[in-house]
Amino acid sequence: YGQDRVELGRSEPQIIRVVGSTELLPEGKFDEPHGLLQAPLGLPVRDMQKLADMGFELIVRELVSEGATVISSTAIRQLIAAGEVAEAAAMLGRSYSISGTVAHGNERGRLLGYPTANIELEDAHVAVPLGGVYAVRVIVNGKSYHGMANIGYNPTFGDVAQPRLETNIFDFTGDLYGKQLTVQFVQRIRGEVKFAGIEQLKQQLAQDKHDCEAALR
Repeated sequence: YGQDRVELGRSEPQIIRVVGSTELLPEGKFDEPHGLLQAPLGLPVRDMQKLADMGFELIVRELVSEGATVISSTAIRQLIAAGEVAEAAAMLGRSYSISGTVAHGNERGRLLGYPTANIELEDAHVAVPLGGVYAVRVIVNGKSYHGMANIGYNPTFGDVAQPRLETNIFDFTGDLYGKQLTVQFVQRIRGEVKFAGIEQLKQQLAQDKHDCEAALR
């Protein structure tokens, strides 16, 4: 008990599955990615009959835990926001991913020897991992590639106003502009750093690639 979440089913008849408690308010915010409705505590058991009379099926379910942590959309989002994507994957049963259309960037990665596919992080509903470098798997046209991704503001250059997702795809050639891409986050490698110059950045990128390849083995 004490759980403040309900699952919202999509099948007919319409179903609300109550997770862990029969003392929930039906009002709340629907969490689209994880199929959960955030709701405050407080609905008396007698009022659950009112929902049933409205055609809802109410199902009490046991809480599910990963170690000492109860699995919930809130816990998963907190892990993602902290960059703990491997721990989030353990709860999700898969790697957390972001999909989007590849946009034109400043092509600085190409000049550095690490061309990137750039996805703008404009959707406020998307959980964005903590800034830094990640070992990733990238799905392109149904095929999976290894890669490294950076989330952040490019502090070395200081010319990015909004955070963006920039992904260097290993062993890939081709034009991705305007195409859909899915980036699966496997492990956070390091935080975002402002480097003294281009050569220092290039040396770090070489190390990042080595570390990402090791993480993806």
